Amino acid sequence: MSKVHHENVLQLICIVIKDNIPHVVTPFAENGDLKKYISRREKTFTLLDQLGFCLDIARGMECLERNHIVHRDLACRNCLVSEDYKIQVTDFGLARDIYQTDIYEAKNKRELLMRWMSIETINPRNSVCVFTSKSDVWSYAITLWEIFTKGGRPYVGILDLWNYLQRGNRLQVPQDLPAEITELMEQCWKQAPSDRPNFTEIVKTLEDFMHKMSLLESFLNIPD
Repeated sequence: MSKVHHENVLQLICIVIKDNIPHVVTPFAENGDLKKYISRREKTFTLLDQLGFCLDIARGMECLERNHIVHRDLACRNCLVSEDYKIQVTDFGLARDIYQTDIYEAKNKRELLMRWMSIETINPRNSVCVFTSKSDVWSYAITLWEIFTKGGRPYVGILDLWNYLQRGNRLQVPQDLPAEITELMEQCWKQAPSDRPNFTEIVKTLEDFMHKMSLLESFLNIPD
């Protein structure tokens, strides 16, 4: 955390030793985690609000990708909402520096929540889970799905997730979602990791679409 400095990544202030136990001190997130924030019934969000959440997370993940860090547990629950409603990627308990190889292998699949994991990481034929930034891209699309379903739980009722995904099935996106965002999520869920976009490409796609949406909104609000 100490080497990563970005407004969309939770910053490390210091480490305090108390009773021989280290405690990580970070900025206070006024609005809690994104999962709880978007799940509140009294909250309503415009499409631009939701796209802003998506873009903030993508920018934070782009920073991690550039620093050769794989997160491994990206989800709304691991994104915090600051006082000014900026989203910050957090929970580096599972994050790993992959500077040497750009790959991280985990031998215990149970330590992770599989519903957010990519198809290659949950393959039961593999003795280890292989993580890269492209597996984080898959998890990012699951996180988008959470945002646009206001905190929905992915794959409800699916017991054999790997076989379900292996047959080409994916999460059903909301019908009113813009085609550009649906296409982005589908690209992130490509079977082969090499076919998925990287986070720099995702940021560019979202920035371009939000710019188009902002121009359209401004045009529609022009008084007669």
